[in-house]
Amino acid sequence: MCGIIGFTSNQYEEERIKKALDLITHRGPDSQDYSIIKFGDKYLHLGSTRLSIRGGATEDMPMSDESGNCIIYNGEIFDTKKLYKSLGINETFKSDTRLLFEYLKKNKDYKKIEDINGMFAFAFFDNFNNKIVISRDKFGIKPLYYSENNGNFIFSSELNSIIRISKNNKIKRESITNLLYFGGQHHNHNLIDNISSVKPGEYIEISSENTVTKNYYFTGFNSSNYDDNFLEESLPGIIEDHLEADLPVSLFLSGGIDSSLIAYVTKNILGRDLEHYSVSFDNPSFDEIDVVNKISETLNLNKKIFNFPSHNLQEITEEALSKMNNIVLDSSFIPTYYLCKETSNYTKAVISGDGADELFGGYEWYRGIKIWKLLPYNLKQIIYKVISKINFKNANTYLSFSNKINYFFKYLSNDPYLQMLVWQSPGIEFNELNLNKISEEISNYINKESDFFDNLRSIDLGIFLYTNILQKVDTASMAVGLEVRPPYLDDRIVQYALGRNNKENFSLFKNKTILREIVSKTNIDYINKEKKHGFQFPLIEWYEGMGHSKIKNLYKSDSYILFENLLPKELYKVERLDSNNLRLHWSIFVIDEWIKRNNLETY
Repeated sequence: MCGIIGFTSNQYEEERIKKALDLITHRGPDSQDYSIIKFGDKYLHLGSTRLSIRGGATEDMPMSDESGNCIIYNGEIFDTKKLYKSLGINETFKSDTRLLFEYLKKNKDYKKIEDINGMFAFAFFDNFNNKIVISRDKFGIKPLYYSENNGNFIFSSELNSIIRISKNNKIKRESITNLLYFGGQHHNHNLIDNISSVKPGEYIEISSENTVTKNYYFTGFNSSNYDDNFLEESLPGIIEDHLEADLPVSLFLSGGIDSSLIAYVTKNILGRDLEHYSVSFDNPSFDEIDVVNKISETLNLNKKIFNFPSHNLQEITEEALSKMNNIVLDSSFIPTYYLCKETSNYTKAVISGDGADELFGGYEWYRGIKIWKLLPYNLKQIIYKVISKINFKNANTYLSFSNKINYFFKYLSNDPYLQMLVWQSPGIEFNELNLNKISEEISNYINKESDFFDNLRSIDLGIFLYTNILQKVDTASMAVGLEVRPPYLDDRIVQYALGRNNKENFSLFKNKTILREIVSKTNIDYINKEKKHGFQFPLIEWYEGMGHSKIKNLYKSDSYILFENLLPKELYKVERLDSNNLRLHWSIFVIDEWIKRNNLETY
């Protein structure tokens, strides 16, 4: 795992590439290096910082050959047998960097990148054709940003670094609006002027004349029918691929079905010793450590449990936000960062259960919308009128029950696709114009010939997974030089999941039915009866402590102008605590802090 950075310039700029590397050292603290290559009448500067997990020092980057080709790469490739077969060789390389390098040199039709199963972002200098190719994996697990600036091209693993290198520091109010609509930064919307994200499944070719050509190597998985037993039979081999490394790979264990099933397969089927890392919370409403301990004891796992420092929220919050290279609005970023930070003291790589909720209908909104579709419109109106008058007690959770009810019935006249995204948003007020814009975005993920709930899953995979989960995990983990691998997002599992009708994944009473069926055959079947709390930040404690004064001062400052047309008027009255607005308060606070830390100009 690495950080990559590069730029073209009319000059040979050794000191500049060194300074650029310093900005992303945390992503690869084991080593760093750079190459400067003549590129037409310009110079191509390529830099890499490396977190050494496979291959040792002989596989450091930039990696070049006698023909002048060169690559820098961030990620991991799984199911490598397919690529070796394509290359027609029997040998195995020390690292997947070498494998990728050889594969790209052989396959100049870059649509062949589709065959690569993994999480990755890379820059490949094709000396024969005198061009640069940059690309990113199918889901955008690994980040890659770029900017075209004054006839030169700049790219980087992190947004913060490219802001500083490119000196682009302007952010539109519209960009802030989009952040709040979608609950995070979506790849279709530039956050910073003139800085774009390489889209998932995209490759970009840059010539020495600075001609930029954008293409997609991947436009979606083909629907395939799999045997009902495919997942159960294939999961051990897939997990084993994700455990491949020169050092032990550990596990993030939450107590939920997704990570617990990985733990079971690794220990009881693969027979591999496994160490897991988990977080406990003082607040019992979202602490799952009792379940974690039970699973750990059942499977005889080695464990390290870190107690989230609720007594010192200000310090850990400030530290986490200072490490936020890309803006993440989900408050669970704070405990995610804390877990990654503590874990990085013991290992360099872990696997996680990320992606299972999106693939197998794990979220509450699936069942919520199923109910929404069953209820007559008039009945929805009556229910909402009654519920809106009930004074629910504030819940010490990320999203209170009253908040869920409010979101569920608020936009009754809108289609259910939009309903889901409203539920996911941090509480921004939607007007007709806002809703129309979001509807246009949603339409990119809807296939009129597909089942309704299959389309819901597509929206989840294309928007929520990207804006929330993937950016949160990469930002938190790579800030401390930790690699997180998500086996559920392996091509083989994704292809299987999308071949299933999403309606089969949940009912009104339970979700992720296929995973639950597999778990029911194991000695950890009791987790099917456990209530999932989710990974949460003690938002109310933060608000009652440092948060209230910070939000109050924010609304009295010039920053108020950025948000005044986006928020309910009553939100500015922060003299009292309102749990229904907590997510929105938090999101605004994070946006404002991020703008200030990066010295951005808003307009």
